Amino acid sequence: MTPFSRIHHPLCELIDDAYSTIHRLHTRTELVKYTTGFVHLDRVTGGLHPGELIVIASSPSVMRTG
Repeated sequence: MTPFSRIHHPLCELIDDAYSTIHRLHTRTELVKYTTGFVHLDRVTGGLHPGELIVIASSPSVMRTG
């Protein structure tokens, strides 16, 4: 097997895994580990947790101040 070999999974498995992840995140009852200081962002993301990377981006012309 080469490093570029692809592993194929049935679509139903991928959908089940995605649904399980979404459900787990939506019903998360653990406390917010670290807050961002932005209450709405903490509500949406559940705060910052170890091992997670949250990227917030926009196009350069959005929210220009100058």
